[in-house]
Amino acid sequence: MSASLREDRRKAEHSCLIPHASCLLLALLLAAPAMAQDYSKPTLMRILSNTVEPPPRGHRIQHRFGLVEFRALGMDWRVSYLPIMMPLAGSRMTTSKEWPDAFSLTNTPIASSPRTWRDRRSIAREIRRIDRLERKRGKVVVQP
Repeated sequence: MSASLREDRRKAEHSCLIPHASCLLLALLLAAPAMAQDYSKPTLMRILSNTVEPPPRGHRIQHRFGLVEFRALGMDWRVSYLPIMMPLAGSRMTTSKEWPDAFSLTNTPIASSPRTWRDRRSIAREIRRIDRLERKRGKVVVQP
């Protein structure tokens, strides 16, 4: 082997070691704080305990603009009383007890297959044919 080839190979090996050394140094720096953690019994009890701190005691009823908040039966309640908080038209059950139809509210046609379209066309054609026959047969003449 020539000297220049050996020199190039040595530089390539040396440049390959630099990323490996930096990765090793980074791993050691990240592992140092992990080894310094406290695994004493009080610390583990504090971390693994399932105690829930009660909410802070304050006023039982808080009144804000358009809203009353209070705590009862272990729950936080919020009651809105402004008319802006009322449900939108068509978004609640009415006396007919029917769910609002999103397609009719947004004027969106319901997707259908080509077969359904052909069936509708044939039904419409039949209705037109019957209507033409009825018009021919049932001419009403009004005589004054």
